[in-house]
Amino acid sequence: MQDTPAIKVTYTATVTVAAPYVVHMSANKTGVETDGDNIVYQFENTIKMPSYLIALAVGNLVEHEMGDNSTTNQRTSVITEPEKMDEVVAALESLP
Repeated sequence: MQDTPAIKVTYTATVTVAAPYVVHMSANKTGVETDGDNIVYQFENTIKMPSYLIALAVGNLVEHEMGDNSTTNQRTSVITEPEKMDEVVAALESLP
């Protein structure tokens, strides 16, 4: 895949990690299953986007929803390590 704004793709991904790690991607999470000592995450992005915007984060992560846009029912979320959440939320509290 060429990394240029002119070439855009949709994608699905299945990511398997050892518990207790968490996975987040620049896509909608469509499933989470436990498989022994592993956790299997499934993602789908149906919006065409350049490959350089595909993001994958794995680790000791937590998510916090911030703000509310009742018109579109979308929320802003921040994802970080648990011990940094208060600092990150404070830095981004002005986001809708």
